[in-house]
Amino acid sequence: MKDAVEASGYATFLLAKRPIDERALNERIWACAMRRLTESPVDRPTRVLELGAGVGGMLERLLTRTTVRELHYTVVEIEPAHLTALRIQLCAFGEQEGYEVDDAAADQIVLTRDGSRVEVVLTRADVFSFLRQTSGATYDLLIAQAFLDLFEIEPLMTLLVAAVIPGGGLYFPITFDGISSWLPVIDAAFDQRVEQLYHRSMDLRGASIEQCPRSQTGRHVVYHLSQRPDIATVDAGGADWMVGTPSEGELIAGEAAYLYAMLNGYERELTGHPELDAERWQTWLTLRRRSIAMGTALFIAHHLDVFARRQFSGISRSRSIS
Repeated sequence: MKDAVEASGYATFLLAKRPIDERALNERIWACAMRRLTESPVDRPTRVLELGAGVGGMLERLLTRTTVRELHYTVVEIEPAHLTALRIQLCAFGEQEGYEVDDAAADQIVLTRDGSRVEVVLTRADVFSFLRQTSGATYDLLIAQAFLDLFEIEPLMTLLVAAVIPGGGLYFPITFDGISSWLPVIDAAFDQRVEQLYHRSMDLRGASIEQCPRSQTGRHVVYHLSQRPDIATVDAGGADWMVGTPSEGELIAGEAAYLYAMLNGYERELTGHPELDAERWQTWLTLRRRSIAMGTALFIAHHLDVFARRQFSGISRSRSIS
């Protein structure tokens, strides 16, 4: 759903939606990823790669909820503003959590505390270029949150799997999967049409919409991984955004900002669409904004959290979806 928000304001948007992501995460799939993370090697740091890391919410969550003795964490982001925001956020987080923070290097932050060491490498790069330059299977865990619906799945997945060591994990939380509903109902048929056209606009920005529509990325990721002979296990579970508190009559400030940002994205994407009556569309937008202001808005988006483990020779394949 990243396409809904202007790139210039996306770092602010990411900060606003952190608590939304936090409560959406599937705890069972999170536990799968963290079990892999904590299987620390004895002779080297645990190596993690996060693609499209935004402003560092996943890394902070990981450091808050999990202990790893020695962690080498590579962040890949194409937007320089995101890397700048990540650096500021992570340094503030480290100081708040009692880490000694070393951010003297332009592309590195080191956090140390009570015998643990976290080295964060900040890399500005296109994901395909970065992965193609990665020499062999390198990482114990690869993370990409709310990211895969920007790409065609099959060619990217081949690169992702190749970057992970045998037995390593791939963790894809908040992967969009085909539902984005606004409430209250204004006009059921028109509401449904807006949702369909927005999803189609996502698909049309993909490279191969027949093979893997981006608006249904979650299910295609699960299926693609389950068919790969180099993947031993695949596990997935729901991780839905439900934004808004209509029963309380007032939205939390961050949630209202999120909803306004999402609605602005819909307006940019669909205004002038030949299949939408212009007057009804403007009325729909006005009523949606009014519902946000009144505290009666609710937005629901369906995602899947996915965890897969790369094959060891002799391991039987399994899958679990809930």
